Amino acid sequence: MRGVDYQFPERMGTGDLGAALELTRVASWNQLKEDWEAFMELGRLRCAKEPGGRIVATIGLLPLGRTITWISLVLVLPEHRGRGLASRMMHWAVERAREEGWTAMLDATEAGSHVYRKIGFKTTDRLCRCVLDGVGESAFPGKKENLFPMTAGDVTEAAAWEQSRCGLERRDLMASWLRGGKVRGWLTRDAGGRISGFSLSRPGHKFPHLGPVHAENPESFRGQIQRHLAVRPGPLLMDLTARGLKEARETWEKDLRVEREFLRMGLGGRLPSIPEGQYAIAGPEFG
Repeated sequence: MRGVDYQFPERMGTGDLGAALELTRVASWNQLKEDWEAFMELGRLRCAKEPGGRIVATIGLLPLGRTITWISLVLVLPEHRGRGLASRMMHWAVERAREEGWTAMLDATEAGSHVYRKIGFKTTDRLCRCVLDGVGESAFPGKKENLFPMTAGDVTEAAAWEQSRCGLERRDLMASWLRGGKVRGWLTRDAGGRISGFSLSRPGHKFPHLGPVHAENPESFRGQIQRHLAVRPGPLLMDLTARGLKEARETWEKDLRVEREFLRMGLGGRLPSIPEGQYAIAGPEFG
């Protein structure tokens, strides 16, 4: 394998979906075809190919507003690891972010974080990937009366509300999710009709993924999850913030399985942090 002359960066298109899904399956990730398609539509996907033309590695940049881009889908087939591909791809991503004036953000495992620290990335938050098994109605003392189904007509309002809180602009991404009808969303509104929280869940290869989840209080957080479990009985995959993990542990105890911890990292001056009322993120690939 030494001395392989990889072709990188190569643009990815719909004809590469099969190879992309092979990479996520080998890595045991949760992405579906629709997740890759969202990146192809809204972001920049690049791949490395071996001389025969086979895709052996990928990386994606997903702009979330004018100032922030998310680096994700960094995947390398096992037999091609240790050849400098991941470093080469990260160099490309960081350079593109600098050219565009974007702050680069990513989510990394503790074990892999040293690679990003060498480049200059700093930790902003700690997160935890968890699986919530299906639980009964009695296990949810959550508040549900002010919850409303999220529709495509709510996307602009919800995205603007979220951006004002955490700096991420996901209007186009949320519209893409809701367009296909497979993603479910719930909104909470205050007495004046203004948004006070929302949550989204989407299908996944292993389990449905719940996130982001914004809630005004723990009771609202529990109520939102109840709504999602009514449609997707579980298990549910959640990438929880510190506040979300604390509440989930106190509420569901034995029904919650902690898979691993990971770090949110950023490269730049003013790095956005997760707001107090966010209980779960959208996932490492979507911020």
